[in-house]
Amino acid sequence: MRGCSQSRGAIMTTDLIIIGAANPLIIRVIDDINAESGNKFNVLGFVDNNWMNIGKEKWGITVFPGFDSLSDFDRTNTKLINAIAGSMKTRKETTAFFIERGWSFANIFHPRINLKY
Repeated sequence: MRGCSQSRGAIMTTDLIIIGAANPLIIRVIDDINAESGNKFNVLGFVDNNWMNIGKEKWGITVFPGFDSLSDFDRTNTKLINAIAGSMKTRKETTAFFIERGWSFANIFHPRINLKY
């Protein structure tokens, strides 16, 4: 099985697969987290059902061919992020699809977000 979270001293590394490959914003946020946080995300790839993206690289990251391609990954140690932004209905249905199959999702937020209020 592919995917493994590892603890390296005080740093926890989490393997991550991003659902949806249409927007680089999520990569920027993950890059900032990795640069400024004690925890790190190792992006294994995108998963996308858009045939125009499959098998290509987006922003230097592999796009896996559809949801079924994730069956080889370790669901215990690999987390997902849903970056689908075009349709909230599709986003919700996709999240439910993966939860029903035993996947869990990582929560990420920008390290410089203002949480004062």
